[in-house]
Amino acid sequence: MTSGNWLSRWAQTHVPETAMPALFTRHGEHPELQAFVQRLARLIATEMNILDPEYLILGGGVLAMADFPLAQLRSQIQQHLRPPATRDGLKIIFSQSTDHTGCRGACLAAERLFRSA
Repeated sequence: MTSGNWLSRWAQTHVPETAMPALFTRHGEHPELQAFVQRLARLIATEMNILDPEYLILGGGVLAMADFPLAQLRSQIQQHLRPPATRDGLKIIFSQSTDHTGCRGACLAAERLFRSA
């Protein structure tokens, strides 16, 4: 209900003529896509309320889609945060996704794993 797979199935069922990268550009105001963003915000806020970190770094394919409502997501996350400690202290950062992001992450993980070996 908060994944790229859900979005893909929804798009295939409801707007099969729309390419996935244009989903939010063409249909971002659709109530079911708005509900998707709300569910995602609640899920993220729940985890933040449990973990109470200083930083939240979000990224990935869904958030990198054209016209994904990042400001709306940020606002809704903040609405669901437990005040005042988490709401006031959490810094939300959206990472920039590139074609090389996954490869770099894999290389950094391998370096950490094999450096000590």
